[in-house]
Amino acid sequence: MTSTAARRRTLPIRVPILPGESLDSWLDALARRNHLPVSKLLVELGIRTPRTPVDLAARIPAAVLRHVEIRAGLPAGRLDAAILDRFLPAGWVNLHGSRYCPACLAESDGRWALHWRLTWTFACTTHRLLLPASCPACRYPPRNGLAATRRILPPGTCPNRRGAARFCGTDLRAAGTVLLTDDDPLLGGQRRIDSLLASVEPASPDLPAVFADLHIVAGWLLHHATEQDVADLGPHARHAWQTRHQPADDEPGGIPAFPDTALIGTSVTLALALLSDDETDAVGRLRALLARAGRRRTRPSGMSQPQWRRLSPPIHARFLHAADPELGNTDRIRYRSCLPTARPPDLDPDMLDRRTRGIPQLLWPEWTVRLLPADGFTSHAFRAVIAACLLLPGDPAHPLHQVTGRLHPYLTGQHITLTLRELAARGHQSVSTAICLLADYLDDHGSPVDYQRRRAAIPPILIDEEQWRQLCFRAGAHPGEDRRLLDAQRQLYQLLTGADLDDPARTLAFRSSADRSAYLAFATSLTSGVRDGLAKHAAGHLRRRRITEPLTWHPPLDLVAHLPLPGREPDDIDLDAVYQLTLVEGHPLGTVAAQLNTTIDHLRLALDRIPRPPRDWSAVTPPAAWQHRQRARSLLTRTFFDREYTAAGKTLTQIADETGYDRRLVGQLAREAGIIITHLCEPVPIDEGWLRQQYLERKRSYTDIAAELGVLDMTVIERARRYGIPSRPPGVTSRPELLHTLDPTIPADVRRVVEGGLAGWQRLHRFQIAMAFPTINAAADHLGAHQAALVRQFQRLERDIGAPLFHRATPARSLRPTPRGQALLHALTRPDIYAHLMNSKKK
Repeated sequence: MTSTAARRRTLPIRVPILPGESLDSWLDALARRNHLPVSKLLVELGIRTPRTPVDLAARIPAAVLRHVEIRAGLPAGRLDAAILDRFLPAGWVNLHGSRYCPACLAESDGRWALHWRLTWTFACTTHRLLLPASCPACRYPPRNGLAATRRILPPGTCPNRRGAARFCGTDLRAAGTVLLTDDDPLLGGQRRIDSLLASVEPASPDLPAVFADLHIVAGWLLHHATEQDVADLGPHARHAWQTRHQPADDEPGGIPAFPDTALIGTSVTLALALLSDDETDAVGRLRALLARAGRRRTRPSGMSQPQWRRLSPPIHARFLHAADPELGNTDRIRYRSCLPTARPPDLDPDMLDRRTRGIPQLLWPEWTVRLLPADGFTSHAFRAVIAACLLLPGDPAHPLHQVTGRLHPYLTGQHITLTLRELAARGHQSVSTAICLLADYLDDHGSPVDYQRRRAAIPPILIDEEQWRQLCFRAGAHPGEDRRLLDAQRQLYQLLTGADLDDPARTLAFRSSADRSAYLAFATSLTSGVRDGLAKHAAGHLRRRRITEPLTWHPPLDLVAHLPLPGREPDDIDLDAVYQLTLVEGHPLGTVAAQLNTTIDHLRLALDRIPRPPRDWSAVTPPAAWQHRQRARSLLTRTFFDREYTAAGKTLTQIADETGYDRRLVGQLAREAGIIITHLCEPVPIDEGWLRQQYLERKRSYTDIAAELGVLDMTVIERARRYGIPSRPPGVTSRPELLHTLDPTIPADVRRVVEGGLAGWQRLHRFQIAMAFPTINAAADHLGAHQAALVRQFQRLERDIGAPLFHRATPARSLRPTPRGQALLHALTRPDIYAHLMNSKKK
């Protein structure tokens, strides 16, 4: 090792480095010019003695390279292009020798090109020949050892050792070669490789992704391509492929055999065709290759999982596009193989949770109209299944029920499989593409509505009877019976949460297909005022819970503008025709849908956009009476009564005559306004026969009758005494609930609970609700009751019936009914019994 001062001096004799030359070749030429072995030159230049031949062309510190450039009079950074470091991470460097071009060695006086050491450099495009991979004499790859660094060898000779005492020394410039024609596919493949290599910056630590793809795909093809695949690559490729499992031909005078070079050239050329810019051609080639390979799957047979993962996204997509026709329907969605962005499933749990929050249990109505075929599918099941399918894109191959169970606990994998299979059989594969696009949109942009939070936080009962009555009356509609209140509650809950009421665990779940049909008829019949009133009521619930989200939302419809979907565009319908056929002529929705060539869901969406004024009610109907009362209330205010009744001294009868309102209504509004009535009121007429029937036969209380008549209890009691109607004994035993007996057709267990006792119906109703919850505590929270009180009520039920009704919750299992309890729950769904339950809730 020379001194530091000596190493800093420039070399007296310099040799320029050639374009594309490797560092070890330049060091050989520099050593020969200075009449030194390479080993001594390395000491002079301050380069550490290498452990392998490759170490003379790679892994040399930048500081050492800068020092060598100064000593050799080279521009700063010149040697960066002469080392292999940028190719090492991808494993492209041949660590055991180098290929070579005899003609290039002859022209350059034995100088070696850097790219000859690269695994996939197999031909010389200048001289149109395959590069020999070994010395024709010693049969070893040249530049495979370090012993030659201690000798001065002639340029272009083989530096390998032959035996223990001498070197090979064969002149490689005269080695035999395999010439290629200018249009040989192998030569075209090498030209493409050279073009790609030229794009690699010398200082770049990483190769472009195409090199990593080429490395993996070419290696896979080397072992899995067939002779049919190389038929178009020329005679040398076919010969190499046919003899790839045979020893090389070493006989003198024979055609030199370079199976390594030819095979690698063949596999690289095949790989380049699969990685070409022509997507259609590449996918077609790859599809044929996979078909000949036999078994079809997303990851090619013979390609390891780590290699599959290292492929770049575009090449992943290409393989998946090739496999797409043979994939199962769920795998097509999981891998997004129907999209240009096809890729292996990579969805992390956080992203899946975020996507789940943005999906309603029933697909958005606007998207249902676009994706639902005109026939062959039931709307409610289709909406539930497609909403669940939105969780499939990107999901690793978990069982279907684990994926969809996050959104639909009652759906099974079979629901998904059968629906997707039927869509594919009818030629509607575009639905799978739309599912993938919707999932990608939710992943990229999210949803302004957190449906999961709403389903957890919003109770099922969002409007009570009085609120519903007031809403209907303000909109000029009739509130109807309890059935319409139930459907209004369902409408609100679905509007806010997107919930699927076919889920039997829901409090407001449909009890039968007829129940669902009645609800849909209710939703279709709403006037504009009622529809707007329900929306306003729902928005009020969001505000009270400090949920700053839009009431409803759906992904933009232009996501799939390019797809031939089975449904229609939501706006693609004649609203005038819908109005005429449905609202004027009264045709059933199914008939109108067939006539307009669309679906019933499309009609329902259109009807929501058509103004529906309230009907004209007669004066005696509740809506008209309420409006009449509201007009009276706006006129007969406290100020009005202070002026006309108190100050002017007018009687209520006079005020009624002057205003045109009923005297009884005037009196009631006066009392509501806080006016002290000093004039006697006319007696309320009560029919004797009617009173006897209500009190004696129907067992109604005086309080109940008085409330119906709008009078005081004492008024009814006094009239009963006047008519000679005997009073029941005072106390609890005279209450109608204790005196009333149920119809014999009512199941015995229900009659045991209700007859002869108080609050039996309420206990049954609470039991029915509680069985939908996992624990008693959860049910108590929902009902607003204390847990201990709820337990006592259920114990009373079990005593009345004489059998256990439910199994208590454990850490491993939820609250669940016994067979006797299940029979009781089934009995409570009967329409007549359900009516009793609803009446008890009012009380």
